[in-house]
Amino acid sequence: SFALGAFRHFKWDSASADIWARFVAFQEAMQSWHNSRYANSRLIFDEYHGVVQPLVWDTVFQYSGADLKFNLASTPHIEAHLQDPRFLLEKRRYLDDWALKRDIWESVARDLNEQREAFAATVARDPTMRSKALSKRGVFVRASEDFLGSFDKTIDSLKSLGDNIGQFLL
Repeated sequence: SFALGAFRHFKWDSASADIWARFVAFQEAMQSWHNSRYANSRLIFDEYHGVVQPLVWDTVFQYSGADLKFNLASTPHIEAHLQDPRFLLEKRRYLDDWALKRDIWESVARDLNEQREAFAATVARDPTMRSKALSKRGVFVRASEDFLGSFDKTIDSLKSLGDNIGQFLL
């Protein structure tokens, strides 16, 4: 087909490199490399412009305060990009903008916190969350309490991640 032939011969032009730099910066911003060459990779191919773009898909957020990781490659294509100083500079530009200028982590944490009561009300209406008791360290807790505890932990982790990346970039 035309699309398959075009895909085989597309050029990784500067527009495409910018898109990939933003994608890799997002992976680093979330400290998540859940997509790989084997699973969870989604690409959008614009056959008319010859550009392949990654699609953020099924990102896992499990930051626990561990050491930050940068320049990890989840695919061979990203590994090749990470060898290019221009690509690294573009990726750094995104991280600087998100961490030092806009603090996206604090913004997302604030938005989530504003929605906490709505999430709590939704969980409270869910019969599966009301009826189940979960054993956590030998203590039974309602599933809704466990969910809200995880929700709060996620908000705290986002703030911590943003602070740590901001300090790393300074």
